[in-house]
Amino acid sequence: MRSVAFLALLLFSAVSADITGTNPANGTCLCFTTTGVNIRDAACGNIIGTAGSPQCYVYTGAKVTCDLTGITYDYFEFDWGTQNAWAAGTYLNTAPASSCQSGSGTFTDACLSCICEIESGCNPNIGCLWDVNSYSCGPYQIKEPYYIDCGSPGSDWQSCANDMACAETCVRAYMDRYGTYCTGGVAPTCEDYSRIHNGGPSGCTCSCTDGYWDKIRACCGSQTGCD
Repeated sequence: MRSVAFLALLLFSAVSADITGTNPANGTCLCFTTTGVNIRDAACGNIIGTAGSPQCYVYTGAKVTCDLTGITYDYFEFDWGTQNAWAAGTYLNTAPASSCQSGSGTFTDACLSCICEIESGCNPNIGCLWDVNSYSCGPYQIKEPYYIDCGSPGSDWQSCANDMACAETCVRAYMDRYGTYCTGGVAPTCEDYSRIHNGGPSGCTCSCTDGYWDKIRACCGSQTGCD
C-alpha cells in the first residue's frame, strides 16, 4: 500500500509543476503547464490576456508576492512580445532555453516583403478595405485586433497600419509574440509566419491558410528564398 501511495505522489508531482517559492535566474525560460492562465499587467494586476501550454517566455528576474481574492501567489514577470507581463508561479515551470527560442531571427526581410506583396502589392497608399466582416488597413492589411495584439505601436490602429514603418514594427512584434506559440516552441519558418499573419495566432496549424502560403511561396521562389 505504501508503494502505491508513493507512486501516486510521484505521478502528482510530475503533472503539478509549480515554481512558487523559487526565484529562477534572470533570463530563465518559463513555460505554462496548463491552458487558460490569466496574464496580468502587474502582479495581481489587471488581466490583459491569457496564455497556456505549450507557450514559453523569458523571465525578466522580477518576482512579487501578493494576495488575489484572498489567496497568496508568487507572480513572475516575463517578456510577452512587445511588453512585459505577469503570471502566477502556480502555473509555470522552468524549461531549457531552447523552449524560449525566438522566431524573430528567422523572420527574414524577404518573408516580410512577400507578405507585403501578397497583401497589397506593397502599396503604401492602399488605405483601408472591407475584408471578412471588418476593415483591413495599409500595405500589410492589418485589422484592429491584430494591431492590439502587436502592442498598439504608434498613435492608433489606422494611422499605424497605413504607415509602412509602423506597420512593419507591428507585424514583426506580432510574429515575435505568436511564432513559437503556434509552432509549439519550434523555431518558425516563413511558412509559419505567413500563415500566422493570415490566420491569426494558430494560423500555422489551420488548413484554411494553405492557399495563402501557396501565394507567399510563389513570391519567395521568385527571390532567393524566404528562410
